[in-house]
Amino acid sequence: MRDHGAPIQAGTFTLHPRERSRSGRNPFRDLATIAALYRLYRREHPDIVHHVALKPSLYGALAAWMAGVPAVVNAFTGMGFSLSPTACSPVSHAHFWWAHSTFFSTATAR
Repeated sequence: MRDHGAPIQAGTFTLHPRERSRSGRNPFRDLATIAALYRLYRREHPDIVHHVALKPSLYGALAAWMAGVPAVVNAFTGMGFSLSPTACSPVSHAHFWWAHSTFFSTATAR
């Protein structure tokens, strides 16, 4: 967001930044985040949503699915070996079943 917010807003997209804790482990705050995203998606009726990083993708994709957003794109970076082609299994990606597209970018997945 800090580096890419202005170019996104300069295009035809609407940017809705969400503050989040990268290391937070408060389940009530996590549920509040999912609920806030759900309300945002219900209010805006987007055709597509794009989430970047693990927590935003998990919470945002779930909220988008609940709100009936027709297309979801998730992007992950820096996940390392845990999501590389040699370590992947259908079970490891089962929680992304509702996403239209999920992209993984790691040093080992070139």
